[in-house]
Amino acid sequence: MPGIFISYRREDSAGYAGRLADALEWVIPAEQVFRDVDDIRAGEDFVRAIEACLRRVDVVLVLIGPLWSSLAQAGRRRLDDPEDYVRLEIRQALSLGKRLIPVLLGGARMPSERELPEDIRPLARLQAVELSEAGWAADVARLIRDLGPVSRAPSRLAYGWRRVGWVLAAILLGLFALVLLRPPQEPAGSLPDSARRLQGGWTAEVRYDWGEAHQEVFQFELVGQELRGSASYLGVRRAIREGQIEGERIRFVTASQEMLGGEDIHEVTHHYHGVLDGEVIRFTLDSRGGVNPHPTIFFVAVRLPP
Repeated sequence: MPGIFISYRREDSAGYAGRLADALEWVIPAEQVFRDVDDIRAGEDFVRAIEACLRRVDVVLVLIGPLWSSLAQAGRRRLDDPEDYVRLEIRQALSLGKRLIPVLLGGARMPSERELPEDIRPLARLQAVELSEAGWAADVARLIRDLGPVSRAPSRLAYGWRRVGWVLAAILLGLFALVLLRPPQEPAGSLPDSARRLQGGWTAEVRYDWGEAHQEVFQFELVGQELRGSASYLGVRRAIREGQIEGERIRFVTASQEMLGGEDIHEVTHHYHGVLDGEVIRFTLDSRGGVNPHPTIFFVAVRLPP
């Protein structure tokens, strides 16, 4: 099935890769967005899996953060190692004639030809796009527009258009979600019953994968179909982004940071999926981009007392 391959260094742009994958999956089916941390099974040959996927996709997004070309191991720049997995991905994509798009993150600049190994120097001649933190939604929307025909399968937001088969409709719907159009505040009486029941404060005891438990607090506000508010993680309040409600189901993302060795900082994105079940919300929580992988966590939130 045609799709998109996201190439990135975990130490350089894992958090960005997770955010970008989530945004793309609102526009095209999740199985068409390939990212190694999610899509390679335990025990599978990494190199062979990457090569097989590259043959199936249309576009390779090469995520370049500030450390992309300078990260070193044992005194040697990783990019200078012929077996470096990022170099392997780019070399294989070039040899297969795939469309590559460099994506600059965190203020990174495009590397010059002389900074790249000979077998991937064509990358330096490709037009790059920049995704900034301040303009993330609009920048991602422009990227999706530039991808064009890749987004030809029905999306989760475009489920009502599946029988139409009109690509432009799916892309436009995705763009409206990504640029976060904010409809006028609806009066509480006009909200669906599930939305009215969701609004306000909730709490849950969340036991994390390392055994520590925290009493977390969630504050939800509905504006149209957009879910806003905050969700605490490890007792610290985090702003909700990409919040959506569909019937009894909600989803949103928050972010935090993990530190390795007191210096290496990793952005972690926390993906919450909930189902409003009577007087409780049944949640699953997936955290991506940390120092170590985290298993899915399940917990139940109850209404905070007035």
